Amino acid sequence: MTITRRDLLLGTAGLAGIGALLPRALAGSASGTNLIVVTALGGWDTSYALDPKLSSRDVEGPELDEDSANADDREAITTFGGLDVVTNEVKRPAVSEFFARWHTRASLVRGVWVGSVAHEECRLRILTGSTSDTRPDLGAIAADGLGRDAPVPYMDLGGAAYTGDLAAISGRTGQRNQLRMLLDRHAAAQRPPPDRLRYPLYTPQPADRAAIDAWLDARANAWRARGAAVGHGARRVDDWFTARAKAFALQSGGSAFVQALSATDTRTLTSQVDLSLEVLQSGLSRAVLIDSGGAWDTHQDNVDQHTLHDDLFRALERLLTGLDDAALLDDTAVVVLSEMSRTPRRNDKRGKDHWPVTTSMLLGGPFAGDRVLGGTNDRMDAVGVDLSTGAPDPSADPLRYDSLAAGILAALDVDPGDWFAGVTPLGGLRA
Repeated sequence: MTITRRDLLLGTAGLAGIGALLPRALAGSASGTNLIVVTALGGWDTSYALDPKLSSRDVEGPELDEDSANADDREAITTFGGLDVVTNEVKRPAVSEFFARWHTRASLVRGVWVGSVAHEECRLRILTGSTSDTRPDLGAIAADGLGRDAPVPYMDLGGAAYTGDLAAISGRTGQRNQLRMLLDRHAAAQRPPPDRLRYPLYTPQPADRAAIDAWLDARANAWRARGAAVGHGARRVDDWFTARAKAFALQSGGSAFVQALSATDTRTLTSQVDLSLEVLQSGLSRAVLIDSGGAWDTHQDNVDQHTLHDDLFRALERLLTGLDDAALLDDTAVVVLSEMSRTPRRNDKRGKDHWPVTTSMLLGGPFAGDRVLGGTNDRMDAVGVDLSTGAPDPSADPLRYDSLAAGILAALDVDPGDWFAGVTPLGGLRA
């Protein structure tokens, strides 16, 4: 016999139903590898930092924005360890500050071919490594492999995640902050409209809750005793007990997390960074997605890329400093990506349009530092790459989005084979 959710949880939606959605706030930090994915959705201009083209006649880069009256407003290619990066101490000081401190923990993967110039298609490809919106993204797959026993293995703070078949291990904060509503019994939840309210609202007192808990335990154990909970049914009973234990642990120790959730109401990049540190330190999640929220799609006024880059790298400095202070940097891989880049030349609105080749940045965790993999030519086209090493190879094909995703998973010791059958992972990512 198969136990349905209704069989087991009839009349108990206020308790067990929330368990599978909730993180836990327990003392100490989680062990093992974590992943943070930081997205700059809309399409960053890689010539403004990560892929220098100042010497190319075919690329109109940040040098077009220099103020001739300000001698300090000059673009330069600066080498930090093994990384060559475009810097401007007036318009993008955070870029220089970031690489000066963290170049030994940073790798650049240039020339990632995404095969489209449509936002949705490119986002799917760079995040999921596929063209299907039913496939889970990199963070969800990593969370499934790194530790699905966490209360919410994959936490989407930016709202851009694709969870597919792994939606059950994923959680999302939103403008209404659903997780905070579940954790904080004093939070003002929105009441349903009168015509939808079909039962009285009931808040059990401690004695009532103890009685409900005893009844739920007895009901679940009765299923086991009757021999009905076998196979799939047994797993449902075990899942129910596990979910309820997670909910109780969180409710008893989650006050700090409740306060942290409050900071995400505005969904700012800084608040997402701080909350990501909180959920990893407390063991709530193993993978987190952050979105910069910037207007990267600069079809008009490409000069905005200066501020966008400066804000992003200032947030990355905050993130890596927080991970380092919490002794989590060695155990946390950070992947920074955008679904596309901008065209080599500007249009008649001083902006740039979509370009199907981008660059990604890998930080911390098992990733090698001071390393550049892949590449582009002077026209910003992707060059061929030896997938075993990541070195440019004129005789090979360009680096595809699926090989990058598979390579990141392999570097995290998550087997990409189940999700990327027949795809050769990009090598050369590990230290």
